[in-house]
Amino acid sequence: MLYEYHPDLARGLMADAGCPDGFKMELVTPSTILAADMGAVLKEQWSKVGIDLTLKPLEAAAISALRFSVAFKDARLTGVGSAPRQVADYTNLRIIRMTGRWDPDFDAMYLKAAQTADVEERAKLWKDVAINLIETGDFLMLPAANGLTLWWPWIRNYYGEINMGYLNIVPAVARMWVDEDLKKELGY
Repeated sequence: MLYEYHPDLARGLMADAGCPDGFKMELVTPSTILAADMGAVLKEQWSKVGIDLTLKPLEAAAISALRFSVAFKDARLTGVGSAPRQVADYTNLRIIRMTGRWDPDFDAMYLKAAQTADVEERAKLWKDVAINLIETGDFLMLPAANGLTLWWPWIRNYYGEINMGYLNIVPAVARMWVDEDLKKELGY
């Protein structure tokens, strides 16, 4: 039910939390068409549970300043499909932080997972980190479009990587090569 839309249940939860009449909040968004559309959807859906949402579109430099200072009033829209892409961004171990959260216990969980060499144990620890982030994080995961990675069969030494570091595809591109024989055999 966490990812389903139940306005009546949400209104009940808000009443139980002491907000039977809802509340007002400001959502800072990038000044893009996509963000405006997502903001409009959120404003409409959240109005049904009593949240009076004010959208505040800002240009990229202002958004960056807010992100680094964590000085936005209530909330900010980081993009469509705002599931955490880099868990480290939700710790206080980096300069680039996606959140105003301060949780030394989460930072310790993250470090333990990052420093564990045993593959099975590390997978278990990362799962615990992800669940903790979803349950205690100060963000909402919004829908994202499905994405596909497609490539020609003659591209060798490539296995669908889209990110080999922080939004960095260069290491994968540097190791790819074109199988000219296969390309010719397939008629290209």
